[in-house]
Amino acid sequence: MKTRLLLASLLLISGSIQAQEARCSSLPVINVLPFEVTEDFSKTYRELQEIGASNGEVGLVRVRSSVWVSKDGCTATVGYREPVLHIASELTRDACALSHVKQHELEHVRLYREHLVGIKERIEARVQAGEDLFQASKTEVLAVQAQHQAFDSPEEYSKNRTECSGKIARLALNR
Repeated sequence: MKTRLLLASLLLISGSIQAQEARCSSLPVINVLPFEVTEDFSKTYRELQEIGASNGEVGLVRVRSSVWVSKDGCTATVGYREPVLHIASELTRDACALSHVKQHELEHVRLYREHLVGIKERIEARVQAGEDLFQASKTEVLAVQAQHQAFDSPEEYSKNRTECSGKIARLALNR
């Protein structure tokens, strides 16, 4: 159920910070991609393993991290493209298991959305401190990984194994 952050090709088309300051009259323009999640319960447990779920995971939120910087280095577009909340199709037959896994994955969705709030200001602060726009944007987009790892704690997984009379754990073990 961990979230896998798939790094999309991060495009670097900007010059040094000095060249950027010479071209940009003020702080760079930073656009944040909308975060609209699609739900997909059509993939089996095995198929989820093939697209990035770790062994034993019956759900995941899959995104493509995106950082684009204009050629002149004055504009950046950042965020997470194509977010999809996946839950193994086998869980759709059990309301308790489906609900529990979905709530877990929705917490990952919340972490992404919460991280996007204020990302523009955090990038601007890094640029004002002298960091290159691309590097500042990339650092901020990837910073959410630590929050996901903290949420997917051993305690969280222990709780997941015992919920719904152990049905979630049995699905993962029987594969």
